[in-house]
Amino acid sequence: MICSNLDPIEKIASEIHQKYNRGQLITYETIDATQIPYLNHFDIIAFKSILGGIGRNDRPELKKKAVDEIHKALKENGILLF
Repeated sequence: MICSNLDPIEKIASEIHQKYNRGQLITYETIDATQIPYLNHFDIIAFKSILGGIGRNDRPELKKKAVDEIHKALKENGILLF
């Protein structure tokens, strides 16, 4: 599993993951949702509340770009949860 954010997330998230004994299952990456560096890679992508931030300042085209990038990063029959 990859835990990602536009800003470095490991320092914040790793304590929570270690608390529940899941840290060994998770890697951390800084990823821009409008430029996901994976192709046909994930079975599931899940996120909460990122599209509003991505499209702020009247930039709705960035929301579409993020959804397109997520679609590209999912395997065939992959699932998006949001």
